Amino acid sequence: MHMSIIMLLSGVIWTALGTPLVLPMSSFTAEGTSNLVKTKNACLEVRGLSVESKAPVTLPYSEASHRALIALRAAKYNHPFNAVLDDDYQEEVRMLRPGTALPSPSTVSRDINAIYIAMGDFIRSYFMVCSFIIT
Repeated sequence: MHMSIIMLLSGVIWTALGTPLVLPMSSFTAEGTSNLVKTKNACLEVRGLSVESKAPVTLPYSEASHRALIALRAAKYNHPFNAVLDDDYQEEVRMLRPGTALPSPSTVSRDINAIYIAMGDFIRSYFMVCSFIIT
């Protein structure tokens, strides 16, 4: 798969290298019910993952994480794929990180599709591993 970003669940994006990119959990409502949180934590432990910290995380820049954020923003806010062509957005990116190349609209579209397909596989395998916990 040409896509480096492949999975998103519980605010964590997983890259093809197995590196988690932790997103802020502010969009979730108070962590859900306590039983849901306990089950999620048990699943994370079974998979050998740690429970998310509430401490803010500063991520180093990478093209893969930048493309993932562009794709997630487009999907979350129904932005058109060609939003990356917006002059103001391009100026903002140049201001924050000079020399950064933005993906084309077709790349954003392919990234969103790849994330969608990979998430189906990931969610299926996630619940297969954790199915013994769910009663």
